[in-house]
Amino acid sequence: MTTHTVAVDTQIMRGINAAAVLTVLRDASPLGVSTIAKRTGLSRQAVTRAIAGLEQLGLAEFRAPDPQATRAGRPAQSVVFRGDAAVVVGVAIAPDVVTVATADLAGELLDRRDLPLTEPSSVRDQVGAGIRAALDELSVPRERVWAASVAVPGIVDVATGTVVLSSSMAHLHGDGLRSAVAELLDCTVYVDNDVKLATEGEQWRGTPHETSSLVLVEWGERVGAGLMLNGTLYRGASNDSGDIGFLRLEPASRPNEADRADVLGPFERTVGGAALTQLAMDAAGRHGDHEWLATLASAPADTRLDLVIAAVRDGRAPAVEAMRTVAARFARGIAAVRALLDPELVIIGGPMARCGEELLVTLRAELEGETLNQPSIELSTLGGDAVVQGALHHALAIVEAERLAPSALSE
Repeated sequence: MTTHTVAVDTQIMRGINAAAVLTVLRDASPLGVSTIAKRTGLSRQAVTRAIAGLEQLGLAEFRAPDPQATRAGRPAQSVVFRGDAAVVVGVAIAPDVVTVATADLAGELLDRRDLPLTEPSSVRDQVGAGIRAALDELSVPRERVWAASVAVPGIVDVATGTVVLSSSMAHLHGDGLRSAVAELLDCTVYVDNDVKLATEGEQWRGTPHETSSLVLVEWGERVGAGLMLNGTLYRGASNDSGDIGFLRLEPASRPNEADRADVLGPFERTVGGAALTQLAMDAAGRHGDHEWLATLASAPADTRLDLVIAAVRDGRAPAVEAMRTVAARFARGIAAVRALLDPELVIIGGPMARCGEELLVTLRAELEGETLNQPSIELSTLGGDAVVQGALHHALAIVEAERLAPSALSE
Protein backbone atom coordinates (compact mmCIF):
# COMPACT_ATOMS: atom_id res chain seq x y z
CA MET A 1 0.00 0.00 0.00
CA THR A 2 1.30 3.46 -0.93
CA THR A 3 2.09 5.66 2.07
CA HIS A 4 1.39 9.39 2.09
CA THR A 5 2.74 12.12 4.33
CA VAL A 6 -0.04 13.96 6.16
CA ALA A 7 0.08 16.91 8.54
CA VAL A 8 -1.97 18.41 11.33
CA ASP A 9 -0.98 22.07 11.07
CA THR A 10 -3.29 24.51 9.17
CA GLN A 11 -1.69 25.85 5.97
CA ILE A 12 1.00 23.18 5.80
CA MET A 13 -1.68 20.62 6.59
CA ARG A 14 -3.83 21.79 3.70
CA GLY A 15 -0.99 21.49 1.21
CA ILE A 16 0.30 18.12 2.36
CA ASN A 17 -3.17 16.61 2.64
CA ALA A 18 -4.21 17.99 -0.74
CA ALA A 19 -1.07 16.48 -2.28
CA ALA A 20 -1.87 13.12 -0.69
CA VAL A 21 -5.41 13.18 -2.04
CA LEU A 22 -4.20 14.27 -5.46
CA THR A 23 -1.66 11.44 -5.60
CA VAL A 24 -4.38 8.89 -4.90
CA LEU A 25 -6.69 10.41 -7.52
CA ARG A 26 -3.95 10.45 -10.15
CA ASP A 27 -3.20 6.79 -9.49
CA ALA A 28 -6.83 5.74 -9.88
CA SER A 29 -9.97 7.77 -10.36
CA PRO A 30 -12.88 8.16 -9.99
CA LEU A 31 -12.88 7.29 -6.31
CA GLY A 32 -15.36 7.84 -3.51
CA VAL A 33 -14.49 9.98 -0.50
CA SER A 34 -14.43 6.94 1.79
CA THR A 35 -11.98 5.15 -0.48
CA ILE A 36 -9.73 8.20 -0.62
CA ALA A 37 -9.83 8.49 3.16
CA LYS A 38 -8.86 4.85 3.53
CA ARG A 39 -5.98 5.09 1.05
CA THR A 40 -4.54 8.30 2.50
CA GLY A 41 -5.23 7.66 6.17
CA LEU A 42 -7.07 11.00 6.41
CA SER A 43 -10.48 11.58 7.95
CA ARG A 44 -13.48 12.06 5.65
CA GLN A 45 -13.65 15.69 6.75
CA ALA A 46 -10.00 16.27 5.85
CA VAL A 47 -10.49 14.59 2.49
CA THR A 48 -13.55 16.72 1.76
CA ARG A 49 -11.64 19.91 2.61
CA ALA A 50 -8.73 18.83 0.43
CA ILE A 51 -11.04 18.09 -2.48
CA ALA A 52 -12.66 21.52 -2.11
CA GLY A 53 -9.25 23.14 -2.41
CA LEU A 54 -8.34 21.01 -5.42
CA GLU A 55 -11.65 21.95 -7.03
CA GLN A 56 -10.80 25.63 -6.67
CA LEU A 57 -7.50 24.97 -8.43
CA GLY A 58 -9.27 23.10 -11.21
CA LEU A 59 -7.41 19.87 -10.40
CA ALA A 60 -10.34 17.74 -9.18
CA GLU A 61 -14.11 17.64 -9.40
CA PHE A 62 -17.02 15.66 -8.08
CA ARG A 63 -18.75 13.42 -10.57
CA ALA A 64 -22.49 12.85 -10.37
CA PRO A 65 -23.58 9.40 -9.15
CA ASP A 66 -24.13 6.75 -11.80
CA PRO A 67 -27.92 6.58 -12.35
CA GLN A 68 -27.53 2.92 -13.38
CA ALA A 69 -25.98 1.96 -10.03
CA THR A 70 -27.96 -0.82 -8.32
CA ARG A 71 -26.73 -0.45 -4.75
CA ALA A 72 -29.30 0.46 -2.08
CA GLY A 73 -29.45 3.90 -0.50
CA ARG A 74 -28.31 7.22 -1.86
CA PRO A 75 -25.53 6.66 -4.43
CA ALA A 76 -22.22 8.21 -3.44
CA GLN A 77 -20.52 10.89 -5.45
CA SER A 78 -17.11 10.10 -6.84
CA VAL A 79 -14.12 12.37 -7.34
CA VAL A 80 -11.94 12.52 -10.45
CA PHE A 81 -8.55 14.03 -11.19
CA ARG A 82 -8.84 16.66 -13.90
CA GLY A 83 -6.02 15.85 -16.25
CA ASP A 84 -7.39 18.47 -18.63
CA ALA A 85 -6.60 21.30 -16.21
CA ALA A 86 -3.43 22.05 -18.19
CA VAL A 87 -1.06 20.57 -20.74
CA VAL A 88 2.64 19.96 -21.14
CA VAL A 89 4.72 20.09 -24.31
CA GLY A 90 7.53 17.74 -25.33
CA VAL A 91 9.84 18.49 -28.25
CA ALA A 92 12.35 16.13 -29.87
CA ILE A 93 14.86 17.66 -32.28
CA ALA A 94 16.81 15.55 -34.78
CA PRO A 95 18.90 16.67 -37.77
CA ASP A 96 16.04 15.95 -40.20
CA VAL A 97 12.84 16.38 -38.18
CA VAL A 98 11.28 18.24 -35.27
CA THR A 99 8.62 16.35 -33.29
CA VAL A 100 6.21 18.29 -31.09
CA ALA A 101 3.88 16.43 -28.72
CA THR A 102 1.29 17.70 -26.27
CA ALA A 103 -0.15 15.75 -23.33
CA ASP A 104 -2.55 16.47 -20.49
CA LEU A 105 -1.61 16.22 -16.81
CA ALA A 106 -2.52 12.53 -16.80
CA GLY A 107 0.07 11.90 -19.50
CA GLU A 108 -2.56 11.30 -22.17
CA LEU A 109 -1.21 12.22 -25.61
CA LEU A 110 -3.40 14.93 -27.14
CA ASP A 111 -1.45 15.94 -30.22
CA ARG A 112 1.71 14.93 -32.06
CA ARG A 113 3.20 16.37 -35.21
CA ASP A 114 6.44 15.82 -37.15
CA LEU A 115 7.87 18.80 -39.01
CA PRO A 116 10.58 18.11 -41.63
CA LEU A 117 13.78 20.06 -41.03
CA THR A 118 15.16 20.89 -44.46
CA GLU A 119 17.22 23.86 -43.32
CA PRO A 120 19.16 23.28 -40.08
CA SER A 121 19.05 26.98 -39.26
CA SER A 122 15.23 26.92 -39.23
CA VAL A 123 14.95 24.65 -36.19
CA ARG A 124 13.67 27.38 -33.85
CA ASP A 125 11.06 28.43 -36.40
CA GLN A 126 9.88 24.85 -36.82
CA VAL A 127 9.68 24.28 -33.07
CA GLY A 128 7.65 27.46 -32.66
CA ALA A 129 5.39 26.62 -35.60
CA GLY A 130 4.76 23.13 -34.26
CA ILE A 131 3.88 24.35 -30.77
CA ARG A 132 1.58 27.10 -32.04
CA ALA A 133 -0.19 24.70 -34.42
CA ALA A 134 -0.73 22.15 -31.65
CA LEU A 135 -2.14 24.70 -29.21
CA ASP A 136 -4.41 26.14 -31.90
CA GLU A 137 -5.67 22.66 -32.80
CA LEU A 138 -6.42 21.92 -29.14
CA SER A 139 -7.79 25.42 -28.40
CA VAL A 140 -5.36 25.68 -25.49
CA PRO A 141 -4.16 29.17 -24.47
CA ARG A 142 -0.49 29.52 -23.65
CA GLU A 143 -1.34 30.11 -19.97
CA ARG A 144 -2.51 26.49 -19.73
CA VAL A 145 0.88 25.15 -20.79
CA TRP A 146 2.54 24.45 -17.47
CA ALA A 147 5.89 23.06 -18.62
CA ALA A 148 7.87 22.16 -21.72
CA SER A 149 10.84 19.89 -22.26
CA VAL A 150 13.10 19.88 -25.32
CA ALA A 151 15.42 17.05 -26.38
CA VAL A 152 18.47 17.82 -28.52
CA PRO A 153 21.40 15.77 -29.81
CA GLY A 154 24.41 16.96 -27.84
CA ILE A 155 25.78 17.96 -24.47
CA VAL A 156 23.52 20.29 -22.48
CA ASP A 157 24.00 22.34 -19.34
CA VAL A 158 20.61 21.46 -17.90
CA ALA A 159 20.82 24.14 -15.21
CA THR A 160 20.75 26.90 -17.83
CA GLY A 161 19.30 25.10 -20.85
CA THR A 162 22.46 25.87 -22.81
CA VAL A 163 23.51 23.50 -25.59
CA VAL A 164 27.25 23.20 -24.99
CA LEU A 165 28.13 20.92 -27.90
CA SER A 166 26.17 19.30 -30.71
CA SER A 167 28.35 17.74 -33.38
CA SER A 168 25.42 17.03 -35.70
CA MET A 169 23.56 20.33 -35.13
CA ALA A 170 26.12 23.02 -34.33
CA HIS A 171 23.56 25.80 -34.89
CA LEU A 172 21.85 24.74 -31.65
CA HIS A 173 24.78 25.91 -29.52
CA GLY A 174 23.87 28.41 -26.81
CA ASP A 175 20.62 29.06 -24.94
CA GLY A 176 18.68 30.58 -27.83
CA LEU A 177 16.41 27.57 -28.25
CA ARG A 178 15.39 27.51 -24.59
CA SER A 179 14.82 31.27 -24.57
CA ALA A 180 12.68 31.15 -27.72
CA VAL A 181 10.40 28.42 -26.36
CA ALA A 182 10.17 30.11 -22.94
CA GLU A 183 9.15 33.38 -24.57
CA LEU A 184 6.51 31.60 -26.63
CA LEU A 185 5.00 29.67 -23.70
CA ASP A 186 5.81 31.67 -20.57
CA CYS A 187 6.53 28.56 -18.51
CA THR A 188 9.50 26.54 -17.31
CA VAL A 189 11.39 25.14 -20.31
CA TYR A 190 13.85 22.31 -19.78
CA VAL A 191 16.48 21.31 -22.36
CA ASP A 192 18.40 18.03 -22.19
CA ASN A 193 20.26 15.46 -24.25
CA ASP A 194 18.00 13.34 -26.44
CA VAL A 195 19.34 9.96 -25.32
CA LYS A 196 18.98 10.86 -21.65
CA LEU A 197 15.36 11.84 -22.19
CA ALA A 198 14.81 8.72 -24.32
CA THR A 199 15.93 6.70 -21.29
CA GLU A 200 13.18 8.37 -19.25
CA GLY A 201 10.76 7.56 -22.05
CA GLU A 202 11.71 3.88 -22.05
CA GLN A 203 11.32 3.71 -18.28
CA TRP A 204 7.91 5.39 -18.54
CA ARG A 205 6.32 4.01 -21.71
CA GLY A 206 8.50 1.10 -22.80
CA THR A 207 8.01 -2.60 -22.12
CA PRO A 208 7.05 -2.95 -18.43
CA HIS A 209 9.88 -4.28 -16.29
CA GLU A 210 10.81 -4.28 -12.64
CA THR A 211 14.41 -3.13 -13.00
CA SER A 212 15.64 0.21 -11.67
CA SER A 213 19.08 -0.06 -13.31
CA LEU A 214 19.15 -0.09 -17.09
CA VAL A 215 21.11 1.22 -20.03
CA LEU A 216 19.41 2.45 -23.19
CA VAL A 217 21.75 2.38 -26.19
CA GLU A 218 20.77 4.44 -29.22
CA TRP A 219 22.58 2.64 -32.04
CA GLY A 220 22.63 4.05 -35.54
CA GLU A 221 25.15 6.17 -37.39
CA ARG A 222 26.28 7.19 -33.93
CA VAL A 223 26.19 5.37 -30.60
CA GLY A 224 25.16 6.89 -27.28
CA ALA A 225 23.65 5.60 -24.07
CA GLY A 226 21.42 6.76 -21.26
CA LEU A 227 22.21 5.33 -17.83
CA MET A 228 19.48 4.71 -15.27
CA LEU A 229 21.09 3.56 -12.02
CA ASN A 230 18.95 2.66 -9.02
CA GLY A 231 16.04 4.57 -10.51
CA THR A 232 18.01 7.77 -11.12
CA LEU A 233 19.34 9.06 -14.43
CA TYR A 234 23.12 9.22 -14.10
CA ARG A 235 24.67 12.28 -15.76
CA GLY A 236 28.33 12.31 -14.80
CA ALA A 237 30.54 15.25 -13.85
CA SER A 238 30.18 16.93 -17.26
CA ASN A 239 26.60 15.82 -17.96
CA ASP A 240 27.79 13.70 -20.89
CA SER A 241 27.91 10.23 -19.34
CA GLY A 242 26.94 7.50 -21.77
CA ASP A 243 29.00 8.68 -24.76
CA ILE A 244 30.04 5.10 -25.41
CA GLY A 245 30.70 5.90 -29.04
CA PHE A 246 34.00 7.29 -27.75
CA LEU A 247 35.05 4.04 -26.08
CA ARG A 248 38.53 3.05 -27.22
CA LEU A 249 38.62 -0.75 -27.07
CA GLU A 250 41.27 -1.56 -29.66
CA PRO A 251 44.68 -2.48 -28.18
CA ALA A 252 47.46 0.08 -28.69
CA SER A 253 44.91 2.52 -30.06
CA ARG A 254 45.80 6.12 -29.29
CA PRO A 255 43.97 9.33 -30.20
CA ASN A 256 45.48 11.44 -32.96
CA GLU A 257 44.65 14.66 -34.80
CA ALA A 258 42.39 12.80 -37.24
CA ASP A 259 40.44 11.39 -34.30
CA ARG A 260 39.93 14.83 -32.82
CA ALA A 261 38.69 16.22 -36.13
CA ASP A 262 36.25 13.33 -36.67
CA VAL A 263 32.77 13.74 -35.17
CA LEU A 264 32.59 9.96 -34.73
CA GLY A 265 34.25 8.28 -31.77
CA PRO A 266 36.51 5.22 -32.07
CA PHE A 267 33.82 2.74 -31.04
CA GLU A 268 31.08 4.08 -33.30
CA ARG A 269 33.51 4.11 -36.22
CA THR A 270 33.65 0.31 -35.89
CA VAL A 271 30.00 -0.44 -35.04
CA GLY A 272 27.97 2.49 -36.40
CA GLY A 273 25.93 2.80 -39.56
CA ALA A 274 28.85 3.67 -41.83
CA ALA A 275 30.78 0.60 -40.66
CA LEU A 276 27.76 -1.68 -41.17
CA THR A 277 27.13 -0.30 -44.65
CA GLN A 278 30.74 -0.75 -45.75
CA LEU A 279 30.87 -4.29 -44.38
CA ALA A 280 27.63 -5.10 -46.21
CA MET A 281 29.02 -3.78 -49.49
CA ASP A 282 32.22 -5.77 -49.02
CA ALA A 283 30.22 -8.91 -48.24
CA ALA A 284 27.98 -8.36 -51.27
CA GLY A 285 31.08 -8.35 -53.46
CA ARG A 286 32.35 -11.58 -51.94
CA HIS A 287 28.95 -13.25 -52.25
CA GLY A 288 28.59 -12.16 -55.87
CA ASP A 289 25.45 -10.17 -55.07
CA HIS A 290 26.36 -7.52 -57.62
CA GLU A 291 22.83 -6.24 -58.15
CA TRP A 292 22.41 -5.34 -54.48
CA LEU A 293 25.94 -3.94 -54.34
CA ALA A 294 25.08 -1.63 -57.23
CA THR A 295 21.88 -0.60 -55.47
CA LEU A 296 23.80 0.34 -52.32
CA ALA A 297 26.56 2.11 -54.21
CA SER A 298 24.11 4.28 -56.16
CA ALA A 299 21.85 5.10 -53.19
CA PRO A 300 22.21 8.42 -51.35
CA ALA A 301 24.60 7.99 -48.43
CA ASP A 302 21.96 8.89 -45.85
CA THR A 303 19.65 6.07 -47.04
CA ARG A 304 22.14 3.19 -47.15
CA LEU A 305 21.80 2.21 -43.50
CA ASP A 306 18.04 1.79 -43.90
CA LEU A 307 18.61 -0.36 -47.00
CA VAL A 308 21.04 -2.62 -45.15
CA ILE A 309 18.74 -2.98 -42.14
CA ALA A 310 15.82 -3.85 -44.43
CA ALA A 311 18.03 -6.48 -46.09
CA VAL A 312 18.92 -7.94 -42.69
CA ARG A 313 15.23 -8.35 -41.93
CA ASP A 314 14.76 -10.02 -45.33
CA GLY A 315 17.59 -12.44 -44.56
CA ARG A 316 19.89 -11.27 -47.36
CA ALA A 317 23.19 -13.07 -46.72
CA PRO A 318 25.67 -10.17 -47.15
CA ALA A 319 23.59 -7.91 -44.88
CA VAL A 320 23.20 -10.58 -42.19
CA GLU A 321 26.94 -11.31 -42.29
CA ALA A 322 27.74 -7.61 -41.87
CA MET A 323 25.25 -7.27 -39.01
CA ARG A 324 26.81 -10.21 -37.19
CA THR A 325 30.26 -8.67 -37.55
CA VAL A 326 29.27 -5.32 -36.04
CA ALA A 327 27.19 -7.07 -33.37
CA ALA A 328 30.24 -9.07 -32.30
CA ARG A 329 32.18 -5.82 -31.97
CA PHE A 330 29.28 -4.16 -30.19
CA ALA A 331 29.12 -6.96 -27.63
CA ARG A 332 32.57 -5.91 -26.42
CA GLY A 333 31.14 -2.49 -25.61
CA ILE A 334 28.25 -4.04 -23.69
CA ALA A 335 30.72 -6.14 -21.71
CA ALA A 336 32.70 -3.01 -20.82
CA VAL A 337 29.56 -1.18 -19.68
CA ARG A 338 28.52 -4.19 -17.64
CA ALA A 339 31.91 -4.40 -15.91
CA LEU A 340 31.65 -0.76 -14.83
CA LEU A 341 27.94 -0.35 -14.07
CA ASP A 342 26.40 -3.83 -13.73
CA PRO A 343 22.95 -2.88 -15.13
CA GLU A 344 20.16 -5.43 -15.03
CA LEU A 345 18.95 -4.56 -18.51
CA VAL A 346 20.36 -3.17 -21.75
CA ILE A 347 17.78 -1.84 -24.22
CA ILE A 348 18.86 -1.47 -27.84
CA GLY A 349 17.22 1.51 -29.51
CA GLY A 350 17.87 3.53 -32.64
CA PRO A 351 17.85 2.28 -36.24
CA MET A 352 19.80 -0.91 -35.45
CA ALA A 353 16.94 -2.14 -33.26
CA ARG A 354 15.01 -2.68 -36.50
CA CYS A 355 17.35 -5.59 -37.30
CA GLY A 356 15.11 -7.56 -34.97
CA GLU A 357 15.58 -10.84 -33.18
CA GLU A 358 18.61 -11.86 -35.24
CA LEU A 359 20.55 -8.98 -33.69
CA LEU A 360 19.62 -10.09 -30.16
CA VAL A 361 20.60 -13.69 -30.90
CA THR A 362 24.04 -12.56 -32.08
CA LEU A 363 24.65 -10.23 -29.14
CA ARG A 364 23.61 -12.83 -26.58
CA ALA A 365 25.78 -15.49 -28.20
CA GLU A 366 28.81 -13.19 -28.18
CA LEU A 367 28.35 -12.44 -24.48
CA GLU A 368 27.91 -16.05 -23.37
CA GLY A 369 31.61 -16.58 -22.79
CA GLU A 370 32.09 -13.57 -20.53
CA THR A 371 33.21 -14.29 -16.97
CA LEU A 372 30.75 -11.86 -15.38
CA ASN A 373 27.02 -12.43 -15.53
CA GLN A 374 25.68 -10.31 -18.37
CA PRO A 375 22.56 -8.12 -18.35
CA SER A 376 19.37 -8.99 -20.14
CA ILE A 377 19.24 -7.48 -23.62
CA GLU A 378 16.02 -6.32 -25.24
CA LEU A 379 14.99 -4.26 -28.24
CA SER A 380 13.20 -0.97 -27.68
CA THR A 381 9.47 -1.15 -28.28
CA LEU A 382 9.20 2.63 -28.61
CA GLY A 383 11.71 3.19 -31.39
CA GLY A 384 12.07 6.87 -32.22
CA ASP A 385 9.13 7.74 -29.95
CA ALA A 386 11.26 7.18 -26.85
CA VAL A 387 12.77 10.67 -27.10
CA VAL A 388 9.55 12.66 -27.30
CA GLN A 389 7.91 10.42 -24.68
CA GLY A 390 10.83 11.16 -22.37
CA ALA A 391 10.44 14.87 -23.03
CA LEU A 392 6.76 14.69 -22.07
CA HIS A 393 7.60 12.68 -18.96
CA HIS A 394 10.13 15.23 -17.80
CA ALA A 395 7.69 18.08 -18.42
CA LEU A 396 5.18 16.27 -16.21
CA ALA A 397 7.87 15.91 -13.53
CA ILE A 398 8.36 19.69 -13.64
CA VAL A 399 4.62 20.19 -13.13
CA GLU A 400 4.77 17.74 -10.23
CA ALA A 401 7.49 19.78 -8.55
CA GLU A 402 6.18 23.26 -9.33
CA ARG A 403 2.39 22.94 -9.27
CA LEU A 404 1.39 19.75 -7.48
CA ALA A 405 3.79 19.69 -4.54
CA PRO A 406 2.42 20.42 -1.02
CA SER A 407 4.04 23.86 -0.98
CA ALA A 408 2.21 24.84 -4.17
CA LEU A 409 -1.11 23.39 -3.06
CA SER A 410 -1.03 25.22 0.29
CA GLU A 411 -0.80 28.70 -1.21
